[in-house]
Amino acid sequence: MITTMKFNYMRYLKLLTLTVLFFYSKPILAQEDGYLEVVGSVLQEGKGLEGTDITIMKGNEKFDNVMTSNGGKFIVNLQFGFDYTLVFSKNGSVTKSVLVNTKIPDAEKKQIFSFKFKMDLFKTPENALQPKEADKPVAKLAFSDDYADFDYDPEYSKTRKAELEGVKVKMEAEAKKQDEAKKVAVEKARQDSIANVRAKQLAELKLKQEKEKATQDSIAKEKALQAQIAVQAAAKRKAEQDSIVAAENKAKSLEAARIARELAVNDSIARVVEKSRQDSVLAAKEKMRMEQMAMEKARQDSIANDRQLKLAQVAIEKSRQDSIARENEKLRQLQLAQEKARKDSLENVRIKQEQLAAIAKVDREKFVADSTAKANEQARLLALEQQAQAKAKTDSLAKVKAKEEADAIVAVKEKARLEAVAKAEREKAVADSLAQVKEQARLLALEQQSQAKATADSLAKVKAKEESDALAAAKEKARLDAIAKAAREKSVADSLVIAKEATRKAEFTKIARDKFVADSLMIAKEKVRQDSLATVQEKKRIDALAREERIKIQKDSLDNVRKIQEEEARKTADAQAQRQAELAEEKRKADAERARKQKEENANKQQVVKAPTEPATKKNNTDVTQFKVDFKALVIPEGISEESIKESNRTISRTIINTDKDKIYYLKVVYDYGLEQYYKGSSASAILTNITSSLYYNEVSNFRKILKSK
Repeated sequence: MITTMKFNYMRYLKLLTLTVLFFYSKPILAQEDGYLEVVGSVLQEGKGLEGTDITIMKGNEKFDNVMTSNGGKFIVNLQFGFDYTLVFSKNGSVTKSVLVNTKIPDAEKKQIFSFKFKMDLFKTPENALQPKEADKPVAKLAFSDDYADFDYDPEYSKTRKAELEGVKVKMEAEAKKQDEAKKVAVEKARQDSIANVRAKQLAELKLKQEKEKATQDSIAKEKALQAQIAVQAAAKRKAEQDSIVAAENKAKSLEAARIARELAVNDSIARVVEKSRQDSVLAAKEKMRMEQMAMEKARQDSIANDRQLKLAQVAIEKSRQDSIARENEKLRQLQLAQEKARKDSLENVRIKQEQLAAIAKVDREKFVADSTAKANEQARLLALEQQAQAKAKTDSLAKVKAKEEADAIVAVKEKARLEAVAKAEREKAVADSLAQVKEQARLLALEQQSQAKATADSLAKVKAKEESDALAAAKEKARLDAIAKAAREKSVADSLVIAKEATRKAEFTKIARDKFVADSLMIAKEKVRQDSLATVQEKKRIDALAREERIKIQKDSLDNVRKIQEEEARKTADAQAQRQAELAEEKRKADAERARKQKEENANKQQVVKAPTEPATKKNNTDVTQFKVDFKALVIPEGISEESIKESNRTISRTIINTDKDKIYYLKVVYDYGLEQYYKGSSASAILTNITSSLYYNEVSNFRKILKSK
């Protein structure tokens, strides 16, 4: 009987629900023996699960290990006569197992059996333990004498499925909760990151504004200082001019005294000497008073600057504490230690500067006060810059930060050393100036005394010489005034040179420090970028190597399987050809025997009895040539068509592929006693080729997909 049907799968193929990646397993037995071919796929949420690990246990020992490929497919060949356990596992999924008993009757050990099923691996929550309900196998597969094929225990599988269904629902609900919690955590982290970036940007903007304000204040102070120096220089020039005018007036007075020398020579000389001495003393006192006033003003300015610096430091310290509180404990402790070291260093510098300000005199006090104000301003700017750097840097720049703090301390120490050197130089210059002034004053006093004595002696002896002596005294005084003026100008010029040199050194130190900090940051950022690029490139390289290795393994595995299948097909074809030849010989002998018996019966005129159906049945036992397809003689619809032909001892399923490109047909012959045979033919050849079951199912399935997509 011939009936047409859409598709008829083997009644021995049972579907189970599980999850895996497709790999052909290596043959587990000798090619001349039969085996059980286990074909299936591993699923998760209805989709093929690639990369599922399948561990094959032979008894209590690990026998083999395969992984599923694209679509979760796998194929495993098991040798007869053993108990196998197939364990399906993958990270994040429940682990399941299937027991396979391959013990079969000896008469069937030459046959190749095939069993197909699906395995469903549902997801498990993170850090969840394997449920106890999943420890037992989900199915048991063994040879069935009723079907003469492998089958599973339906009652056991039904019970296990009911037990696992509740576990699946519970774990899927827990996994869903974890996924929701992860999404919430990711969103919170994203919002926190955005808030941190905005806060950092605001802090950087504020710091930038403070730096600009500090720079403007520093420029204003520098301009004010230059203006003050210009005013002092103008005052000194005016004083010098007044001194010259006074000297000229004195010279006129001396000229008038010379005219009236007879009446008041002695008085005139005494008045001139006394007036000169008093003018010198008054000028020295006035200069000292002016310098003391300038020193007191500079000291008051320094105290005010110190107070402002302390207030700024308090505000900065509070802001820094608030920022540090948001960081982790380790970073907070490190920054507190660094801040303490910086405070101690600034405090030592401040104490040293106050001591220097307390003991310094005249120009040295003013210079030290100005230098202290600049140093404090630089320290404040340095502190703001360090705090900005501490907020902007990440944990990966901790070493750089520590080095910057150490460099800052070294810079402060170097600054203090330079100030000490400058102070010593200033003290020496001031001491030298004072010594010169004192020596000049002493010489002037001695000379004045000598002149007074010589004048008194000369008045007694020669009146005529008194006038020249008076003129000589006036000239000598003018010379001494010129010397004193030159000394004062030299002292002022030296002080200005020292101040400019100290300012230049301080600016050079600040530029060098800023450059060092910028270079350090640039090097650190470049190193982090290079390390990140190297890590990404290394990961890509490792992934590429791993991908190439997987492709090579898959290719080698497929090549080996293809070679094995071709070899099996060749041997099976040879065996089938030999078997067909033997059957043909047996058929010929049987026909000859039947002819002989028929002849004897006819000769004896016995009643002809209808031949039993068994020989006829045996006639078609293995011959399938009558099921060949003649594409030229028959009208075959395009696409794929299937039909089933039932005979007394076997069922033949014929699948015909008729397209513009391919004209192929496949035969699947299932005998009642369990034997299955597969054949392939085409319009290009009149020979039927014996093929394996896996090749049959793969090619038919591929044609179905191709035609379905069209």
